[in-house]
Amino acid sequence: MKEIGFERCPQEYVVYTKKRKGSILIIGVYVDDLYVTRSHKDEIMKFNQQMSKEFEMSDLGMLAYYLGIEVNQHKNGLTLRKTNYANTILKKVGMLDCNPCRYPLELKLQFTKDKEVFHGRSKHIDKRYHFIRDHIERCNVTVKHVSTNEQKADILTKPMNKLKFKSMRKLLGLEEITIYELHGRM
Repeated sequence: MKEIGFERCPQEYVVYTKKRKGSILIIGVYVDDLYVTRSHKDEIMKFNQQMSKEFEMSDLGMLAYYLGIEVNQHKNGLTLRKTNYANTILKKVGMLDCNPCRYPLELKLQFTKDKEVFHGRSKHIDKRYHFIRDHIERCNVTVKHVSTNEQKADILTKPMNKLKFKSMRKLLGLEEITIYELHGRM
């Protein structure tokens, strides 16, 4: 990606950007898949043509599903959902008919966790851990403390009350859009 003018994002190493004359092309890399977005539509066509000269590729169209997240793109932005995943978990723990709550993982909810969550990709966790640890020992990277109140990933992994959920959502730069607002914007 660097050879064709992209810069690696310092915060997320699988994201590359290419800025040119008021436009930006953003590429997300996951194993052998590329997720492409842009500020101008013709940028993707140029990128696809350039990459097709080097690699055998197929364009699967608009992103609809990514790492278990359902992606719905519309003219006012996009909506991310994990409905299928949530239903799978609810079914597994016998709670498919439970009452929904507005904010996920409220403190009063308790789920039994399945210990068999490892799969074929889990072996990479061990390799990544040792890779990072080795670089810390060689002083190639510096590990900095991030306070509990600034742990953005907590919204995806921990139970939290309504105020904490809203605070974390704001740190991520996300806002709530109700179904009614969404339909009104379309």
